[in-house]
Amino acid sequence: MHHLCGMKKIFRSLILFLFYGFHCHAQKITNGNFENWHVVPFSFGNFVYDPDGWTSTNGASAPANTVGILKGTNAFSGAYALEIHPLICMGPTALTSAICMGTAPVDWDTYKMDYRKGGLPISYKPAHLKGYYNFEPLDSERDSAYAIVLLKKYDLTSKKSIVVGKGSYVFGTSKAYSPFDVDIADSMPSTLPDSMVVAFFFQSHTKDFRSYDHDLFIDSVFLSGNSAIHEIGLSENQSIDLYPTLLGPFDQVNISTQNINKDLDLKIYDGQGKTILCRIIPTHVVHESITLPHLQSGLYFYEVYDGQQILKSGKILVNAH
Repeated sequence: MHHLCGMKKIFRSLILFLFYGFHCHAQKITNGNFENWHVVPFSFGNFVYDPDGWTSTNGASAPANTVGILKGTNAFSGAYALEIHPLICMGPTALTSAICMGTAPVDWDTYKMDYRKGGLPISYKPAHLKGYYNFEPLDSERDSAYAIVLLKKYDLTSKKSIVVGKGSYVFGTSKAYSPFDVDIADSMPSTLPDSMVVAFFFQSHTKDFRSYDHDLFIDSVFLSGNSAIHEIGLSENQSIDLYPTLLGPFDQVNISTQNINKDLDLKIYDGQGKTILCRIIPTHVVHESITLPHLQSGLYFYEVYDGQQILKSGKILVNAH
């Protein structure tokens, strides 16, 4: 009997580990800080650069001596950022610089990217795409910079991918790095995606010479939230408290619960979406002190959920000085 009980505990712990580990590590954008780049050759030993894990219009447009995707040094964090420069305007048609996470086909005659056919695998529904941008358009009326996110699911009946979630964002003028937030609408709540498209674009009708000071810079991109998990709060006789919310670099946080008859999951993450701590709070625990890893000064966020719904969320401010 003791052997069976032990096996049950091990099995239960394994299930929780697999679920919780996936949830904590799933919210990632490939090379979202744009620190890693690779060479894209195009002709006669010439080459351009693309960020690792992304496909751009560079390979098609470079032979015509116009390149739109650059390894920007005006970074929000780290050494590099994604810099998007508009392609040379030819005649009445404005050409669009584009970059897509994963792979996407590009027409080498028109330089157009079919971003809808791009993307990378995903198995949950993020609620937001967030990051930071810097953009000073040369002509605010004719310069257009925007982001598009698509969540797709392959339909076996039609043998086509259908869109189950989508979001878009138009970048306004920002002389310094500012946060952006693409709200990803859940268009088919009962269907989880199997792939995700994240794409950035810059189109200009301006034919005047333009310096690179007017480019779009993108950095520190991450996914946030899960539209399949809903924040419902607590009933009157239930409570969850996490304190203190003003911490030093090596402090502990305490979590106390009342009348919560299920296991809870606690996640703490930073402003870039990076997970700092994941912890399972078992049903029988009504108070626990948790030692945090060394933290830099800044704003952090926490979520407490039961696997299906967020029961409580909030902010933690760390002053490391």
